[in-house]
Amino acid sequence: REPVIKAGEWLTARQYPGGAWPAFDQLKIWAVAWMICVFGENPRPEGNRPWFNEGLNWLLKAQNSDGSFGSTPPHTHPDLDDTAVALMALHQVRGGRDPRGMERGIELLRRLQNPDGSWGTFPSFQGKPPEIKSGFPVYIPSVDVSIHVLEALGHSLRTRERVVRGLNWLLSRQDAEGAFPASWFEGGVYSTAQALELLGKWQVRGRFLTRTPGTIPAAGQKALEYLLKSQKSDGGWGSVVETGLALSGLEKYAGFFPKEVLDRGLRNLLEAQNPDGSFAPAYRGIYAKGWNYEEPLTSALTAIRAFQRYERLFERNLSGMRY
Repeated sequence: REPVIKAGEWLTARQYPGGAWPAFDQLKIWAVAWMICVFGENPRPEGNRPWFNEGLNWLLKAQNSDGSFGSTPPHTHPDLDDTAVALMALHQVRGGRDPRGMERGIELLRRLQNPDGSWGTFPSFQGKPPEIKSGFPVYIPSVDVSIHVLEALGHSLRTRERVVRGLNWLLSRQDAEGAFPASWFEGGVYSTAQALELLGKWQVRGRFLTRTPGTIPAAGQKALEYLLKSQKSDGGWGSVVETGLALSGLEKYAGFFPKEVLDRGLRNLLEAQNPDGSFAPAYRGIYAKGWNYEEPLTSALTAIRAFQRYERLFERNLSGMRY
């Protein structure tokens, strides 16, 4: 717990008075929404986390009139990845707080699905943010964006057919090694770790769907094998973000491989943490096909998420459940 506390103190010390955080890459929606996703996994009384509620309120005010979110409101064009992660965050911690905003966002993602079942990144739009109307074309069909959209839509029964089409497209992207190549990130770990987590959820939910791909368990097994083979000699999977995502994706499958896999990965993250609670960049940039940087907020949040899930897994082990 000490590393989480240190990282949390580092994060809260950098919050703006308005509730947002300074993002190195200016993707402020992503940073705040990811914060809500990470800390929303462990619900606590609202009064104990004023910084969390300030971030949540800031996010609610950042939505465009058509339900979309831009990366740095209110001046940037809509981005479907930021929209999806924002909806994931809002549903997780306050699904009923702003039902109109949630419905507008879900409808936007439904409407902008590509004919092949995928989602891209940037739609065209008319107007001036935040008063805009998004439309086609949506270009660059993207595995990483589609995974986040499927996570966002997975809570709505109205999106069942869209989800089935999206899952079919996603499964078609898996390569022979079991990886899901990302559009915006280098290497296979980033998307494969998140795809593994998504497929694990839909393997359980699948009985509620019609025309559910029967290959979900097989695809999940291949993705699991890929991640296990991709662990490096130092225990990590590359950058702090890649290692954090890999550990979080593997957590639900902990009974199917040696415990040492997770232990080595957690030690790798601990060794990367600075005395002030932040995380040292590995200088193996994975974003945008060659941009060599690691965003410090995302790195810290992704590491915290892995720490929290490992702690819950450890507690389940102590209570007698299978590790």
